[in-house]
Amino acid sequence: MVSTARTTREQPPWIGETLWGTMCAYWDTEAAQKRSRTYSKARLSDRNGIGPPVHYSGPKSFQEIQDELVSVSADSHKLEFSVFCFQSNIVCFLVSMLSSYV
Repeated sequence: MVSTARTTREQPPWIGETLWGTMCAYWDTEAAQKRSRTYSKARLSDRNGIGPPVHYSGPKSFQEIQDELVSVSADSHKLEFSVFCFQSNIVCFLVSMLSSYV
């Protein structure tokens, strides 16, 4: 929102006249323009062949994604445990069947 206002230089209604003048004056300084170029270059950096960072999370926060991953991980552990118990029961059943034939 502010970055759009900075590039278009159209004052949004929610920014007061005094603050808008101060912001425009700052954006016109050499220090601010140098900082903008530096940060832009960093955002678009190659990162040793990986390319610029790309985020696919959409409107979800990283906390929501982490919570979902923890939930999926917990569910998969429950499934693994259930399979293990099922396999253990089969092994116990087979051992008891074999021992009855000995």
